[in-house]
This record gives sequence, structure tokens and C-alpha cells, in this order.
Amino acid sequence: MKIQPLAILGLALLALFPQGITGEIYTTGAAEIAGALGLSVDEATWFKTLNMFAQLTALPLASWLAYRIGYRELFRLGAVIGLISAMTSSLWMSPAAQMLAWLGHGISASFLLLFAHTIILKNLSYRGIAFAEGIMLLSVVLIPLSIYPYFLAHLAENNLWHWAFAIQVAPFLMMLFFARFGRWPVPEQAEKIAFNWLQALLFSGFICSLTFLLLRGERYNWFRDPMIVQLTIATLLLGIITFVALRNRWGRGEYIRTAALSDPHGKVGMLDAAVAGFVILGTTILISTYVTQVLHYNHEQLGELEMIGFSGMIVGLVIALVMTSNIKLNPEKVIP
Repeated sequence: MKIQPLAILGLALLALFPQGITGEIYTTGAAEIAGALGLSVDEATWFKTLNMFAQLTALPLASWLAYRIGYRELFRLGAVIGLISAMTSSLWMSPAAQMLAWLGHGISASFLLLFAHTIILKNLSYRGIAFAEGIMLLSVVLIPLSIYPYFLAHLAENNLWHWAFAIQVAPFLMMLFFARFGRWPVPEQAEKIAFNWLQALLFSGFICSLTFLLLRGERYNWFRDPMIVQLTIATLLLGIITFVALRNRWGRGEYIRTAALSDPHGKVGMLDAAVAGFVILGTTILISTYVTQVLHYNHEQLGELEMIGFSGMIVGLVIALVMTSNIKLNPEKVIP
């Protein structure tokens, strides 16, 4: 029996719920987390950096695993890693354990992100996909960016930040229950494909180098530091080698299937998504940095400011839904 669209949307939202909390708890409580673990604020930035390393490198791995072991096992694996990481972050106040847990949060987020979008795309109509993706955007991006900071700031300033991870335990247990007993929304598949270690290592190295430059470059005064200049050059060279390796299919086995990019619409869609992602990330970092370091707002005041911006986000979401739910309109016009 086919699963109802609302049930599919509910499962997708459940899979994405922990990611929104983890993404914002560092933004609102970095200083408090550092103090509780006996770290400097600079040392604590590695939590965010490692988390981004894990997310970006695990996403193509998740795609490979979906073909190799199937979506049910991918979903279960993401939930298990997320559960272990959430319990570690909430119970084990050790810097080393926390670093590993933040890596786990990133891996889990990417596995579950791929699963959530897959069940939406494989089960809903064109208009249903637009509506579901809009709701997912609201719950995973807009609400975490505008509503969560206010409440998470209260937890952080009262040294209760670990509760932000403790409340993730229940959703992960629900995921594991569904993986065992629930009606599965996508056909089971498992292909005997080899893993292309060469492409994986090149791509992961390039992504980690680029992420390091973007997230930590300011701490080395950007290009005034010779190390950053050398790393930038190495990253550019590694990026070129990675592009050639993926395009010419170096190595044995599979890693990233680029068939979707053979269509011009696929290329434009990927470019638009990258632009939108950089805009959201850049705007968030700039606003939070300016109001906390220049205007000297505390995290609770920052949360209140971001709640005001939520109304503008809702207007933008409504416009995007209208453009993307009508097949006769051009959704690419939303980006400009």
C-alpha cells in the first residue's frame, strides 16, 4: 500500500529536524560551549569546522551508499550515527569526545538530508514536490535561522546548551523505529558497485581545503598570512585536478554520478542552488558578526533581531512557492 503524501512529508521533516538544531546551537552558544569544555573560543571554532567537513564530504558518500546498500540502510545508518552523536554531545563533556560527536552530527545530517529529499522527489507530483520542499525549507533553514536562536540562546546563557542535543535523541529513536517497522516509501535497491577511492580522496581534500579557507581564513588575517596564500594556491590546483578526475572518470569504481549535469537545466539548477546557499550563509555570518562584535548585542538580543527578519523570509517563501508550484512559470526568476 502506498504511503500518503503527508506521511512522506512528515518522515522527511523528522529526518531533517535534528540538523536545524545542531546548525544553530554553535552560532548562539559558542562561547558557553567553549567555557564548559575548558577551551578557548578559537579552539571551539573547530566544532563548526569539523561539522562542515563531515557534512560536505559525507553528502556524495551518502549518494554512493544509497546505490550500494539501499535507502533503508542509509536511513538507519544516519539515525544510528546521529543518535550516538546526540548522546555523546549531551552526556560526555570531553573536548575530544565533543569533536568526534560534531563530526558524527555532520555525517548523520548529510545521510538523512539525501534520504529526505529522495522520498519527496520519488513519491510526489510536481506541485506536491514544490509544496513539500517549501515546508522543508521553512523547517530546516528559515525557522532555525530566525526562531531557534532566541530559544537556544536562553539554553546557552544558562549553561544548558547540551539539552539542545538531548532533545534530538527522541527523533532519532523514532527514525530507527520507522526503519524497522514502518512502511517503506521507496523501492529497495542495492547495486554491487565498487567505491572509487581516488575520486573520493581528491574531492574530499578539495572540499575540506576550501571549507577551511572560508571558515578559518579570517583567523589568519586572510591573505596577509603566507600559509593562507599557499593553501589557496594548493586548493585551486587540487580543485582543477578533482574536476579533471571526475570529468574523465579516473580510478576504478564509482563515486559521483554526474549524469544529472549533462542536462543544461541540471547545471543551471546546481549553480542557482550554490548561489542561494552562499547568500544565505554569507548573510547569516555577516549579520551575526556585525551585531555581536560591533553593536555588542548578546545572543538573546541577536535571536530577537533574527525573529524580526522571519516575516521577510515568509514573504520570500510564498513568492518562491508560487513560482515553483506552477509548471508554466520559470522558477529560476526567484533567485535574482
